[in-house]
Amino acid sequence: MNRKIGIYYAYWAEAWEADFLPYISKVKKLGFDQLEVQAAAVLNLSSEKRQELKKEADIQGIDLSYGIGLSADYDVSSLDETTRLRGVSFMKNMISAVSSIGGKMISGTVHSYWPAVPPEGLINKQPVWDQSIKSMIELVKVAEERDVILNVEVINRFEQFLLNTSEEAVKYVEQVNSPYCRILLDTFHMNIEEDSIEDAIKRCGPL
Repeated sequence: MNRKIGIYYAYWAEAWEADFLPYISKVKKLGFDQLEVQAAAVLNLSSEKRQELKKEADIQGIDLSYGIGLSADYDVSSLDETTRLRGVSFMKNMISAVSSIGGKMISGTVHSYWPAVPPEGLINKQPVWDQSIKSMIELVKVAEERDVILNVEVINRFEQFLLNTSEEAVKYVEQVNSPYCRILLDTFHMNIEEDSIEDAIKRCGPL
């Protein structure tokens, strides 16, 4: 199987907002197949700048992928309904922006925010989980229309608290019950949280 090898633009950049265009030819020269960019920054680009990015990627034969760690202001799992709805609106716009240049996936903390600790006094994360599920069920409707998959990332307990293990991620995705909500496994986080990386991969394989 021909596996594509990619790299994240932040390997070189010092800010979330960056001019991604120069990195496309750079990663091509370095022998990579794919460049991951920050999805929120793509949303903030004008339509013309997005198309310019897509055109350069096509010329260079580089696939673009899109990652996001939602900020607390756009926390789709927030117990504050105003914040949650703001996050849902933000994500819907992001899905549309990524779709407009042929993007097929947005991965990362699309289900909550990052980095995050539990709200003060919270001893059971079920209420936060429920808010997140409510948001994701709404978001996958737009994702389905735009043909963009949302990959929820399993993150270690020191950076996030909602989905720390592959078992939790499977439960979450099965509850959303859409082929447009899937799982992103990261070996860094898996090495901290999983008893067996092999078992985690097998557990999440279909998803």
